[in-house]
Amino acid sequence: MKKFKQKKRTAKVKNVDLAINYKIRSRLIYCAIFCAISAVCLLFSSMILFRVKHIDVNTNDIGVEVRDAVYENLGINQGDNLFFIDEKVVSKRLERAIVDVACVEIEKIFPDAIFINVKRASKVFDIESAGEYIAISGKGKVLEVSDAPEEGLILLKGIDLESFEVGKKIRYKDKSVEKKILEFIEKMKASNLEKTTEIDFNNGHLFLANYDSRIRINFGFYENMDYKIKTAAEIINTKLGAAESGTLDLSEVFEENRSYFAPEY
Repeated sequence: MKKFKQKKRTAKVKNVDLAINYKIRSRLIYCAIFCAISAVCLLFSSMILFRVKHIDVNTNDIGVEVRDAVYENLGINQGDNLFFIDEKVVSKRLERAIVDVACVEIEKIFPDAIFINVKRASKVFDIESAGEYIAISGKGKVLEVSDAPEEGLILLKGIDLESFEVGKKIRYKDKSVEKKILEFIEKMKASNLEKTTEIDFNNGHLFLANYDSRIRINFGFYENMDYKIKTAAEIINTKLGAAESGTLDLSEVFEENRSYFAPEY
């Protein structure tokens, strides 16, 4: 009798476990079906509801030609679904296609609008290379190639280029040159020496700079440039006259604490 009752109880426990497992499986299946149906409904509704009706381009900083080029190369049309528009892809396409564009910001405004903020590239440097002058933006984008330097731009000399093409970023043989150029200009501005007109490199090292088209500064190698620029600022702003011209030698100022100025008569 004991053995019979024990087997009977075991059978009941197994039946209860099976019933519980069945209920759990059923609930999981129902949840999965519900989620799938919800996802399909959401996708279907988004495809119907979130259609582009308005495309607005910020025209404050760009001309009519650039604005028209943005619409021409945008690749977005009225009726396109907002969910399927990749902002990064659109931005890169416009930056590559339009020479005068520095950067493009794309913003989706639900339920039906696209806002495009375009920042126009401006010329900052002219690079002298094999008799040509390559005008580039502050971010290194080639904007124009001409046979004469443009007045008002900082002229860069003594730089070896790997390649350059209008509308694309310039490529230097020495990868450190771009960083040094930007750092040097920022440090000169911070020291109240904003009138730099020319920078002459030698194998990637800052060699000479022309300030205000009247003072030629020999910085030597790029090392300890912070100290050299601060020294140049002190001499030019406090010890030299506003119209004085000549050559300021700071190549050994850090090592020997000596600087020399040779006036030009």
